Amino acid sequence: MALHGDAKTFSLGAIIRLIHGEKKNGVLTVVKDSNRSQIYFRDGKIVFVYYTGKRAEKIRLGELLKTHNLITDEQLDNALAVSRTMDKRMGTVLVERGYISRENLVQLLLEQFKDMVNKILNWDEAEFTYTDGLNGLEEDLRLELDPSRLVAEAEKWEHYRKIIPNDSVVFQIRPGALSSKSIYSGGALRVLLLIDGKRTVSQIIKETGHSKLAVYRAIANLFMLGAIVRKGAAGERESSVPLADSAIFSLYARVLQTIMDDLTEVLGTRAAAASFKKSLESCSYYSHFSSVRPEQGFAEAIEEIRSCFHEKMDTLSKTDLIKLFNQLVASLFKEEHRLLGSKAAGITGQKLRSFLDTVPANLQVLADPVRRFLDAYESESRVQGERKFTAAGGPRPVAAAPGAGTSAGLDKVDLKAVIPFYAQMFQVVMASLEQELGSKARDLFYGMAGQLRSGSNVFAAIHSDDGWETSLARLQELLKAGRLKLTTAELVGGLQQLLLGLLKQEKQLLGAKASRLTISRMRQAVEAAGSQRSQLHEHFAAFLSGSAGQFGG
Repeated sequence: MALHGDAKTFSLGAIIRLIHGEKKNGVLTVVKDSNRSQIYFRDGKIVFVYYTGKRAEKIRLGELLKTHNLITDEQLDNALAVSRTMDKRMGTVLVERGYISRENLVQLLLEQFKDMVNKILNWDEAEFTYTDGLNGLEEDLRLELDPSRLVAEAEKWEHYRKIIPNDSVVFQIRPGALSSKSIYSGGALRVLLLIDGKRTVSQIIKETGHSKLAVYRAIANLFMLGAIVRKGAAGERESSVPLADSAIFSLYARVLQTIMDDLTEVLGTRAAAASFKKSLESCSYYSHFSSVRPEQGFAEAIEEIRSCFHEKMDTLSKTDLIKLFNQLVASLFKEEHRLLGSKAAGITGQKLRSFLDTVPANLQVLADPVRRFLDAYESESRVQGERKFTAAGGPRPVAAAPGAGTSAGLDKVDLKAVIPFYAQMFQVVMASLEQELGSKARDLFYGMAGQLRSGSNVFAAIHSDDGWETSLARLQELLKAGRLKLTTAELVGGLQQLLLGLLKQEKQLLGAKASRLTISRMRQAVEAAGSQRSQLHEHFAAFLSGSAGQFGG
Protein backbone atom coordinates (compact mmCIF):
# COMPACT_ATOMS: atom_id res chain seq x y z
CA MET A 1 0.00 0.00 0.00
CA ALA A 2 1.34 3.44 -0.93
CA LEU A 3 -0.36 6.72 -0.04
CA HIS A 4 0.45 10.32 -0.79
CA GLY A 5 -1.47 13.50 -0.04
CA ASP A 6 -1.80 16.54 2.17
CA ALA A 7 -3.32 17.12 5.60
CA LYS A 8 -6.01 19.45 4.24
CA THR A 9 -7.45 16.74 1.99
CA PHE A 10 -7.10 13.82 4.39
CA SER A 11 -6.25 14.37 8.06
CA LEU A 12 -3.10 12.83 9.48
CA GLY A 13 -5.18 11.38 12.30
CA ALA A 14 -7.32 9.51 9.78
CA ILE A 15 -4.22 8.20 8.00
CA ILE A 16 -2.72 6.91 11.27
CA ARG A 17 -6.02 5.26 12.24
CA LEU A 18 -6.13 3.59 8.80
CA ILE A 19 -2.59 2.21 9.19
CA HIS A 20 -3.41 1.03 12.71
CA GLY A 21 -6.68 -0.60 11.62
CA GLU A 22 -4.98 -2.44 8.76
CA LYS A 23 -2.14 -3.56 11.09
CA LYS A 24 0.43 -2.41 8.53
CA ASN A 25 4.21 -2.53 8.64
CA GLY A 26 5.54 0.65 7.09
CA VAL A 27 6.72 4.25 7.38
CA LEU A 28 4.61 7.41 7.36
CA THR A 29 6.69 10.41 6.34
CA VAL A 30 5.26 13.84 7.10
CA VAL A 31 6.87 17.07 5.86
CA LYS A 32 6.08 20.68 6.68
CA ASP A 33 8.47 23.46 5.70
CA SER A 34 11.88 22.47 7.14
CA ASN A 35 10.35 19.94 9.52
CA ARG A 36 10.35 16.27 8.59
CA SER A 37 9.15 13.29 10.57
CA GLN A 38 9.06 9.55 10.00
CA ILE A 39 6.67 7.39 12.00
CA TYR A 40 7.45 3.65 11.88
CA PHE A 41 4.62 1.10 12.28
CA ARG A 42 4.85 -2.61 13.07
CA ASP A 43 1.53 -4.51 13.07
CA GLY A 44 -0.19 -1.14 13.16
CA LYS A 45 1.59 -0.02 16.35
CA ILE A 46 4.02 2.89 16.42
CA VAL A 47 7.50 1.51 17.21
CA PHE A 48 9.74 4.46 16.38
CA VAL A 49 9.52 8.16 15.53
CA TYR A 50 12.30 10.17 13.97
CA TYR A 51 11.97 13.93 13.79
CA THR A 52 14.23 16.58 12.30
CA GLY A 53 13.60 20.27 12.49
CA LYS A 54 13.92 23.06 15.03
CA ARG A 55 14.02 20.57 17.89
CA ALA A 56 15.98 17.49 16.88
CA GLU A 57 15.35 14.07 18.47
CA LYS A 58 18.66 13.87 20.31
CA ILE A 59 18.33 17.32 21.89
CA ARG A 60 14.76 16.58 23.02
CA LEU A 61 15.82 13.32 24.67
CA GLY A 62 18.59 15.18 26.47
CA GLU A 63 16.11 17.71 27.84
CA LEU A 64 13.92 14.91 29.15
CA LEU A 65 16.87 13.26 30.83
CA LYS A 66 17.90 16.49 32.53
CA THR A 67 14.34 17.32 33.58
CA HIS A 68 14.05 13.94 35.31
CA ASN A 69 17.50 14.39 36.92
CA LEU A 70 18.69 11.18 35.28
CA ILE A 71 21.87 12.60 33.74
CA THR A 72 24.37 15.38 34.31
CA ASP A 73 25.37 18.03 31.76
CA GLU A 74 28.77 16.39 31.47
CA GLN A 75 27.27 12.95 30.78
CA LEU A 76 24.89 14.42 28.22
CA ASP A 77 27.68 16.22 26.34
CA ASN A 78 29.75 13.04 26.39
CA ALA A 79 26.87 10.91 25.07
CA LEU A 80 26.13 13.41 22.28
CA ALA A 81 29.79 13.42 21.21
CA VAL A 82 30.02 9.61 21.15
CA SER A 83 26.70 9.36 19.30
CA ARG A 84 27.92 11.70 16.53
CA THR A 85 31.39 10.12 16.27
CA MET A 86 30.26 6.48 16.25
CA ASP A 87 26.95 7.09 14.44
CA LYS A 88 25.01 5.43 17.24
CA ARG A 89 21.68 6.42 18.70
CA MET A 90 22.13 8.46 21.82
CA GLY A 91 19.86 6.14 23.81
CA THR A 92 22.09 3.20 22.97
CA VAL A 93 25.15 5.13 24.09
CA LEU A 94 23.49 6.14 27.37
CA VAL A 95 22.65 2.52 28.23
CA GLU A 96 26.06 1.17 27.16
CA ARG A 97 27.87 3.70 29.35
CA GLY A 98 25.63 3.02 32.32
CA TYR A 99 24.26 6.59 32.46
CA ILE A 100 20.67 5.32 32.43
CA SER A 101 18.87 1.99 32.83
CA ARG A 102 17.18 0.35 29.88
CA GLU A 103 13.78 0.62 31.67
CA ASN A 104 14.13 4.37 32.22
CA LEU A 105 15.21 4.85 28.62
CA VAL A 106 12.13 3.00 27.34
CA GLN A 107 9.79 5.20 29.40
CA LEU A 108 11.53 8.39 28.25
CA LEU A 109 11.49 7.36 24.59
CA LEU A 110 7.78 6.56 24.78
CA GLU A 111 7.15 9.98 26.29
CA GLN A 112 9.31 11.58 23.61
CA PHE A 113 7.48 9.73 20.82
CA LYS A 114 4.10 10.83 22.20
CA ASP A 115 5.17 14.47 22.14
CA MET A 116 6.52 14.14 18.60
CA VAL A 117 3.40 12.46 17.21
CA ASN A 118 1.22 15.05 18.90
CA LYS A 119 3.27 17.86 17.33
CA ILE A 120 3.00 16.21 13.92
CA LEU A 121 -0.76 15.70 14.16
CA ASN A 122 -1.21 19.42 14.76
CA TRP A 123 0.69 20.41 11.62
CA ASP A 124 -1.52 22.07 9.05
CA GLU A 125 -0.69 22.22 5.34
CA ALA A 126 1.68 19.26 5.76
CA GLU A 127 2.30 16.63 3.07
CA PHE A 128 2.48 12.93 3.85
CA THR A 129 3.68 9.76 2.16
CA TYR A 130 3.16 6.21 3.40
CA THR A 131 5.18 3.25 2.10
CA ASP A 132 5.16 -0.39 3.16
CA GLY A 133 8.24 -1.85 4.83
CA LEU A 134 10.34 -0.66 7.76
CA ASN A 135 13.17 0.66 5.58
CA GLY A 136 15.93 -1.15 7.48
CA LEU A 137 14.84 -0.01 10.97
CA GLU A 138 17.03 -1.51 13.69
CA GLU A 139 15.10 -1.94 16.92
CA ASP A 140 17.56 -1.93 19.81
CA LEU A 141 14.57 -1.55 22.14
CA ARG A 142 11.07 -2.96 21.79
CA LEU A 143 8.75 0.05 21.85
CA GLU A 144 5.02 0.15 21.09
CA LEU A 145 2.49 2.96 21.18
CA ASP A 146 -1.25 2.72 20.56
CA PRO A 147 -1.88 5.11 17.64
CA SER A 148 -5.62 5.44 18.28
CA ARG A 149 -5.03 6.81 21.79
CA LEU A 150 -2.38 9.22 20.54
CA VAL A 151 -4.70 10.56 17.85
CA ALA A 152 -7.52 10.99 20.37
CA GLU A 153 -5.20 12.93 22.68
CA ALA A 154 -3.92 15.11 19.88
CA GLU A 155 -7.44 16.06 18.86
CA LYS A 156 -7.89 17.61 22.30
CA TRP A 157 -5.18 20.18 21.64
CA GLU A 158 -7.58 22.55 19.90
CA HIS A 159 -9.61 22.64 23.11
CA TYR A 160 -6.48 23.00 25.29
CA ARG A 161 -5.24 25.94 23.21
CA LYS A 162 -8.42 27.90 23.91
CA ILE A 163 -7.58 27.71 27.61
CA ILE A 164 -3.76 27.91 27.34
CA PRO A 165 -2.93 30.06 24.31
CA ASN A 166 0.82 29.87 25.04
CA ASP A 167 3.36 28.63 27.59
CA SER A 168 3.77 32.10 29.13
CA VAL A 169 0.28 32.13 30.65
CA VAL A 170 0.11 32.25 34.45
CA PHE A 171 -2.72 30.59 36.38
CA GLN A 172 -3.89 31.02 39.95
CA ILE A 173 -6.23 29.03 42.17
CA ARG A 174 -9.79 30.26 42.38
CA PRO A 175 -10.73 31.24 45.98
CA GLY A 176 -12.43 28.37 47.79
CA ALA A 177 -11.60 25.83 45.09
CA LEU A 178 -9.32 23.72 47.32
CA SER A 179 -12.32 22.55 49.34
CA SER A 180 -13.66 20.56 46.37
CA LYS A 181 -12.65 16.88 46.43
CA SER A 182 -13.03 16.52 42.66
CA ILE A 183 -9.91 18.56 41.92
CA TYR A 184 -7.68 16.06 43.73
CA SER A 185 -8.62 13.13 41.54
CA GLY A 186 -6.62 11.97 38.55
CA GLY A 187 -3.05 13.03 37.83
CA ALA A 188 -3.47 16.80 38.23
CA LEU A 189 -2.37 17.10 41.86
CA ARG A 190 1.33 17.72 41.17
CA VAL A 191 0.43 20.43 38.67
CA LEU A 192 -2.08 21.96 41.10
CA LEU A 193 0.57 22.23 43.81
CA LEU A 194 2.75 24.34 41.49
CA ILE A 195 0.02 26.79 40.45
CA ASP A 196 0.65 29.88 42.57
CA GLY A 197 -0.12 32.91 40.40
CA LYS A 198 3.60 33.32 39.60
CA ARG A 199 4.80 30.30 37.66
CA THR A 200 4.22 30.23 33.92
CA VAL A 201 2.96 27.10 32.18
CA SER A 202 6.47 26.64 30.81
CA GLN A 203 7.94 26.65 34.32
CA ILE A 204 5.33 24.17 35.54
CA ILE A 205 6.17 21.80 32.67
CA LYS A 206 9.85 22.00 33.60
CA GLU A 207 9.35 21.57 37.35
CA THR A 208 6.90 18.65 37.13
CA GLY A 209 9.02 16.72 34.66
CA HIS A 210 5.79 15.78 32.88
CA SER A 211 5.34 16.04 29.15
CA LYS A 212 3.83 19.22 27.76
CA LEU A 213 0.71 17.31 26.77
CA ALA A 214 0.24 15.92 30.29
CA VAL A 215 0.60 19.36 31.89
CA TYR A 216 -1.75 20.99 29.36
CA ARG A 217 -4.30 18.25 30.01
CA ALA A 218 -4.05 18.70 33.79
CA ILE A 219 -4.38 22.50 33.60
CA ALA A 220 -7.33 22.27 31.18
CA ASN A 221 -9.12 19.81 33.48
CA LEU A 222 -8.55 22.03 36.53
CA PHE A 223 -9.75 25.04 34.55
CA MET A 224 -12.91 23.27 33.38
CA LEU A 225 -13.61 22.17 36.97
CA GLY A 226 -13.51 25.84 37.95
CA ALA A 227 -10.52 25.29 40.26
CA ILE A 228 -8.13 27.72 38.54
CA VAL A 229 -8.30 30.86 36.40
CA ARG A 230 -5.81 32.82 34.39
CA LYS A 231 -4.06 35.42 36.53
CA GLY A 232 -6.04 38.60 36.80
CA ALA A 233 -9.31 36.75 36.11
CA ALA A 234 -10.02 35.33 39.58
CA GLY A 235 -13.36 37.09 39.67
CA GLU A 236 -14.50 36.06 36.22
CA ARG A 237 -17.92 34.51 35.98
CA GLU A 238 -18.37 30.89 35.02
CA SER A 239 -20.11 32.09 31.87
CA SER A 240 -16.73 33.25 30.56
CA VAL A 241 -15.36 29.70 30.68
CA PRO A 242 -15.12 28.37 27.13
CA LEU A 243 -17.60 25.53 26.81
CA ALA A 244 -16.92 22.73 24.36
CA ASP A 245 -19.80 21.72 22.08
CA SER A 246 -19.57 18.21 23.52
CA ALA A 247 -20.15 19.50 27.07
CA ILE A 248 -23.28 21.42 26.02
CA PHE A 249 -24.75 18.42 24.16
CA SER A 250 -23.83 16.02 26.97
CA LEU A 251 -25.59 18.03 29.69
CA TYR A 252 -28.77 18.82 27.79
CA ALA A 253 -29.00 15.30 26.36
CA ARG A 254 -28.99 13.97 29.93
CA VAL A 255 -31.68 16.46 31.02
CA LEU A 256 -33.91 15.73 28.01
CA GLN A 257 -33.35 11.97 28.35
CA THR A 258 -34.63 12.10 31.94
CA ILE A 259 -37.89 13.74 30.83
CA MET A 260 -38.23 11.43 27.82
CA ASP A 261 -37.71 8.30 29.94
CA ASP A 262 -40.59 9.28 32.23
CA LEU A 263 -42.82 10.14 29.27
CA THR A 264 -41.97 6.89 27.49
CA GLU A 265 -42.64 4.78 30.58
CA VAL A 266 -46.26 5.96 30.68
CA LEU A 267 -47.10 6.95 27.09
CA GLY A 268 -44.91 4.62 25.07
CA THR A 269 -42.16 5.40 22.58
CA ARG A 270 -44.33 6.79 19.76
CA ALA A 271 -46.32 9.23 21.90
CA ALA A 272 -43.21 10.39 23.74
CA ALA A 273 -41.48 11.06 20.40
CA ALA A 274 -44.51 13.06 19.26
CA SER A 275 -44.24 15.20 22.42
CA PHE A 276 -40.55 15.77 21.71
CA LYS A 277 -41.31 16.85 18.14
CA LYS A 278 -44.10 19.17 19.28
CA SER A 279 -41.79 20.75 21.84
CA LEU A 280 -38.99 21.18 19.30
CA GLU A 281 -41.33 22.84 16.82
CA SER A 282 -42.30 25.40 19.46
CA CYS A 283 -38.69 26.62 19.81
CA SER A 284 -37.69 29.89 18.16
CA TYR A 285 -34.71 28.27 16.38
CA TYR A 286 -36.71 25.34 14.97
CA SER A 287 -36.25 26.43 11.34
CA HIS A 288 -32.55 25.50 11.63
CA PHE A 289 -33.38 22.01 12.95
CA SER A 290 -36.45 21.06 10.91
CA SER A 291 -34.71 17.92 9.61
CA VAL A 292 -34.71 16.35 13.08
CA ARG A 293 -36.97 13.27 13.24
CA PRO A 294 -37.61 12.30 16.91
CA GLU A 295 -39.62 9.24 15.82
CA GLN A 296 -36.34 7.66 14.71
CA GLY A 297 -35.10 7.59 18.31
CA PHE A 298 -33.96 10.04 20.96
CA ALA A 299 -30.21 9.45 20.51
CA GLU A 300 -30.57 9.87 16.75
CA ALA A 301 -32.51 13.13 17.25
CA ILE A 302 -29.75 14.58 19.45
CA GLU A 303 -27.12 13.59 16.87
CA GLU A 304 -29.15 15.26 14.12
CA ILE A 305 -29.36 18.45 16.21
CA ARG A 306 -25.58 18.26 16.61
CA SER A 307 -25.13 17.79 12.86
CA CYS A 308 -27.44 20.70 12.02
CA PHE A 309 -25.59 22.96 14.44
CA HIS A 310 -22.19 22.13 13.00
CA GLU A 311 -23.45 22.70 9.46
CA LYS A 312 -24.82 26.15 10.35
CA MET A 313 -22.13 27.45 12.71
CA ASP A 314 -21.75 30.46 10.43
CA THR A 315 -25.27 31.58 11.38
CA LEU A 316 -25.75 29.90 14.78
CA SER A 317 -23.64 30.56 17.89
CA LYS A 318 -23.25 28.41 20.99
CA THR A 319 -25.50 30.92 22.77
CA ASP A 320 -28.20 30.18 20.19
CA LEU A 321 -27.73 26.44 20.77
CA ILE A 322 -28.08 26.86 24.54
CA LYS A 323 -31.24 28.95 24.08
CA LEU A 324 -32.69 26.23 21.85
CA PHE A 325 -32.03 23.56 24.46
CA ASN A 326 -33.44 25.67 27.30
CA GLN A 327 -36.63 26.29 25.33
CA LEU A 328 -36.84 22.60 24.44
CA VAL A 329 -36.41 21.50 28.09
CA ALA A 330 -39.09 23.92 29.30
CA SER A 331 -41.56 22.96 26.56
CA LEU A 332 -41.05 19.20 26.98
CA PHE A 333 -41.38 19.44 30.77
CA LYS A 334 -44.66 21.36 30.37
CA GLU A 335 -45.83 18.65 27.97
CA GLU A 336 -45.22 16.07 30.67
CA HIS A 337 -47.20 18.17 33.15
CA ARG A 338 -50.08 18.50 30.67
CA LEU A 339 -50.17 14.80 29.77
CA LEU A 340 -49.22 13.09 33.05
CA GLY A 341 -50.11 15.64 35.70
CA SER A 342 -48.26 17.58 38.37
CA LYS A 343 -47.24 14.55 40.43
CA ALA A 344 -45.39 12.91 37.53
CA ALA A 345 -43.77 16.21 36.59
CA GLY A 346 -42.77 16.72 40.22
CA ILE A 347 -40.97 13.37 40.31
CA THR A 348 -39.13 14.21 37.08
CA GLY A 349 -38.21 17.60 38.54
CA GLN A 350 -36.66 15.92 41.58
CA LYS A 351 -34.60 13.65 39.31
CA LEU A 352 -33.40 16.65 37.32
CA ARG A 353 -32.40 18.52 40.48
CA SER A 354 -30.44 15.51 41.70
CA PHE A 355 -28.54 15.42 38.40
CA LEU A 356 -27.95 19.18 38.26
CA ASP A 357 -26.44 19.06 41.76
CA THR A 358 -23.70 16.75 40.42
CA VAL A 359 -22.76 18.98 37.47
CA PRO A 360 -19.14 20.31 37.63
CA ALA A 361 -18.62 23.98 38.53
CA ASN A 362 -17.75 25.00 34.98
CA LEU A 363 -21.09 23.68 33.68
CA GLN A 364 -23.25 25.32 36.34
CA VAL A 365 -23.74 28.16 33.86
CA LEU A 366 -25.81 25.64 31.86
CA ALA A 367 -27.45 24.03 34.87
CA ASP A 368 -28.65 27.31 36.44
CA PRO A 369 -31.29 28.19 33.78
CA VAL A 370 -32.80 24.70 34.07
CA ARG A 371 -32.79 25.00 37.85
CA ARG A 372 -34.45 28.43 37.66
CA PHE A 373 -37.15 27.03 35.38
CA LEU A 374 -37.86 24.24 37.89
CA ASP A 375 -38.07 26.81 40.69
CA ALA A 376 -40.58 28.85 38.70
CA TYR A 377 -42.60 25.74 37.83
CA GLU A 378 -42.78 24.59 41.45
CA SER A 379 -43.68 28.09 42.61
CA GLU A 380 -46.53 28.29 40.10
CA SER A 381 -47.70 24.79 41.08
CA ARG A 382 -47.84 25.83 44.74
CA VAL A 383 -49.89 28.93 43.86
CA GLN A 384 -52.34 26.84 41.83
CA GLY A 385 -52.52 24.29 44.62
CA GLU A 386 -53.31 26.99 47.19
CA ARG A 387 -56.07 28.35 44.92
CA LYS A 388 -57.65 24.93 44.68
CA PHE A 389 -57.24 24.49 48.45
CA THR A 390 -59.07 27.76 49.14
CA ALA A 391 -61.80 27.08 46.57
CA ALA A 392 -62.46 23.69 48.08
CA GLY A 393 -62.86 25.18 51.55
CA GLY A 394 -59.82 23.56 53.13
CA PRO A 395 -57.92 20.28 53.05
CA ARG A 396 -59.41 17.08 51.83
CA PRO A 397 -58.90 13.99 53.95
CA VAL A 398 -56.06 11.80 52.72
CA ALA A 399 -57.25 8.30 52.00
CA ALA A 400 -55.93 5.79 54.48
CA ALA A 401 -53.50 3.24 53.23
CA PRO A 402 -54.96 -0.25 52.86
CA GLY A 403 -54.61 -2.15 56.07
CA ALA A 404 -53.69 0.94 58.00
CA GLY A 405 -56.25 0.08 60.59
CA THR A 406 -57.73 2.59 62.95
CA SER A 407 -55.74 5.42 64.42
CA ALA A 408 -57.31 4.74 67.79
CA GLY A 409 -54.60 4.25 70.38
CA LEU A 410 -51.90 5.95 68.34
CA ASP A 411 -52.47 9.11 70.34
CA LYS A 412 -50.96 7.24 73.28
CA VAL A 413 -47.77 6.51 71.32
CA ASP A 414 -44.86 8.86 71.97
CA LEU A 415 -44.43 10.96 68.82
CA LYS A 416 -40.64 10.83 69.22
CA ALA A 417 -40.68 7.02 69.00
CA VAL A 418 -42.28 6.96 65.55
CA ILE A 419 -39.28 8.00 63.43
CA PRO A 420 -36.77 5.53 64.99
CA PHE A 421 -39.24 2.68 64.47
CA TYR A 422 -40.07 3.55 60.85
CA ALA A 423 -36.40 4.19 60.10
CA GLN A 424 -35.89 0.44 60.64
CA MET A 425 -38.68 -0.34 58.18
CA PHE A 426 -37.30 2.06 55.58
CA GLN A 427 -33.91 0.43 56.04
CA VAL A 428 -35.40 -2.91 54.97
CA VAL A 429 -37.10 -1.44 51.89
CA MET A 430 -34.19 0.75 50.81
CA ALA A 431 -31.65 -2.08 51.27
CA SER A 432 -33.68 -4.22 48.88
CA LEU A 433 -33.96 -1.41 46.31
CA GLU A 434 -30.33 -0.35 46.57
CA GLN A 435 -29.12 -3.92 46.07
CA GLU A 436 -30.72 -4.01 42.63
CA LEU A 437 -30.90 -0.35 41.59
CA GLY A 438 -27.91 1.27 43.30
CA SER A 439 -28.11 5.07 43.55
CA LYS A 440 -31.42 5.10 41.62
CA ALA A 441 -33.10 3.86 44.82
CA ARG A 442 -32.40 7.26 46.33
CA ASP A 443 -34.18 8.92 43.40
CA LEU A 444 -37.22 6.72 44.01
CA PHE A 445 -37.33 7.71 47.69
CA TYR A 446 -37.19 11.44 47.01
CA GLY A 447 -39.45 11.21 44.00
CA MET A 448 -42.14 9.46 46.05
CA ALA A 449 -41.71 11.91 48.95
CA GLY A 450 -42.08 14.82 46.53
CA GLN A 451 -45.21 13.26 45.07
CA LEU A 452 -46.77 13.03 48.53
CA ARG A 453 -45.58 16.44 49.73
CA SER A 454 -48.66 18.31 48.54
CA GLY A 455 -50.95 16.04 50.57
CA SER A 456 -49.04 15.99 53.85
CA ASN A 457 -46.54 18.27 55.60
CA VAL A 458 -44.82 15.16 56.94
CA PHE A 459 -42.49 15.46 53.94
CA ALA A 460 -41.75 19.18 54.20
CA ALA A 461 -38.28 18.46 55.65
CA ILE A 462 -37.36 15.76 53.11
CA HIS A 463 -35.21 17.09 50.29
CA SER A 464 -32.86 15.44 47.83
CA ASP A 465 -29.68 17.15 49.04
CA ASP A 466 -29.07 14.47 51.70
CA GLY A 467 -29.35 10.72 52.11
CA TRP A 468 -32.73 9.35 53.15
CA GLU A 469 -31.43 8.53 56.65
CA THR A 470 -30.37 12.16 57.11
CA SER A 471 -33.77 13.37 55.93
CA LEU A 472 -35.54 11.21 58.54
CA ALA A 473 -33.12 12.43 61.22
CA ARG A 474 -33.87 16.03 60.27
CA LEU A 475 -37.59 15.28 60.49
CA GLN A 476 -37.03 13.91 63.99
CA GLU A 477 -35.16 17.04 65.05
CA LEU A 478 -37.92 19.30 63.75
CA LEU A 479 -40.47 17.30 65.71
CA LYS A 480 -38.40 17.52 68.89
CA ALA A 481 -38.01 21.28 68.44
CA GLY A 482 -41.75 21.68 67.92
CA ARG A 483 -41.25 23.20 64.48
CA LEU A 484 -43.60 20.67 62.84
CA LYS A 485 -47.11 20.44 64.23
CA LEU A 486 -48.14 16.84 63.61
CA THR A 487 -50.22 14.30 65.48
CA THR A 488 -48.89 10.77 65.82
CA ALA A 489 -51.62 9.54 63.48
CA GLU A 490 -50.64 12.08 60.80
CA LEU A 491 -46.97 11.17 61.06
CA VAL A 492 -47.61 7.42 60.97
CA GLY A 493 -50.09 7.78 58.08
CA GLY A 494 -47.63 9.79 55.99
CA LEU A 495 -44.70 7.43 56.58
CA GLN A 496 -46.85 4.41 55.75
CA GLN A 497 -47.96 6.03 52.52
CA LEU A 498 -44.31 6.55 51.58
CA LEU A 499 -43.48 2.93 52.42
CA LEU A 500 -46.41 1.68 50.39
CA GLY A 501 -45.37 3.84 47.44
CA LEU A 502 -41.84 2.41 47.56
CA LEU A 503 -43.18 -1.15 47.75
CA LYS A 504 -45.28 -0.48 44.65
CA GLN A 505 -42.22 0.88 42.87
CA GLU A 506 -40.30 -2.22 43.90
CA LYS A 507 -43.06 -4.45 42.53
CA GLN A 508 -43.12 -2.54 39.24
CA LEU A 509 -39.34 -2.59 38.80
CA LEU A 510 -38.30 -5.88 40.41
CA GLY A 511 -41.48 -7.94 40.47
CA ALA A 512 -44.06 -8.98 43.08
CA LYS A 513 -41.74 -11.64 44.51
CA ALA A 514 -39.23 -8.96 45.57
CA SER A 515 -41.97 -6.91 47.26
CA ARG A 516 -43.32 -9.95 49.12
CA LEU A 517 -39.84 -10.75 50.36
CA THR A 518 -39.40 -7.17 51.61
CA ILE A 519 -42.75 -7.32 53.44
CA SER A 520 -41.69 -10.63 54.99
CA ARG A 521 -38.48 -9.05 56.27
CA MET A 522 -40.41 -6.14 57.79
CA ARG A 523 -42.72 -8.65 59.54
CA GLN A 524 -39.68 -10.39 60.96
CA ALA A 525 -38.36 -7.06 62.25
CA VAL A 526 -41.70 -6.40 64.00
CA GLU A 527 -41.88 -9.90 65.47
CA ALA A 528 -38.32 -9.58 66.76
CA ALA A 529 -39.58 -7.02 69.26
CA GLY A 530 -41.24 -9.90 71.17
CA SER A 531 -42.59 -8.78 74.53
CA GLN A 532 -41.47 -5.22 73.77
CA ARG A 533 -44.10 -4.83 71.05
CA SER A 534 -46.09 -1.64 71.44
CA GLN A 535 -49.26 -0.21 69.94
CA LEU A 536 -47.02 1.16 67.17
CA HIS A 537 -45.82 -2.37 66.35
CA GLU A 538 -49.37 -3.69 66.33
CA HIS A 539 -50.57 -0.87 64.10
CA PHE A 540 -47.75 -1.49 61.63
CA ALA A 541 -48.40 -5.24 61.64
CA ALA A 542 -52.01 -4.53 60.66
CA PHE A 543 -50.77 -2.20 57.91
CA LEU A 544 -48.54 -4.97 56.52
CA SER A 545 -51.34 -7.52 56.58
CA GLY A 546 -53.66 -5.19 54.69
CA SER A 547 -51.02 -4.15 52.17
CA ALA A 548 -49.73 -7.64 51.42
CA GLY A 549 -52.78 -8.43 49.27
CA GLN A 550 -51.62 -5.86 46.70
CA PHE A 551 -48.45 -7.87 46.14
CA GLY A 552 -49.96 -11.34 45.89
CA GLY A 553 -49.24 -12.39 49.47
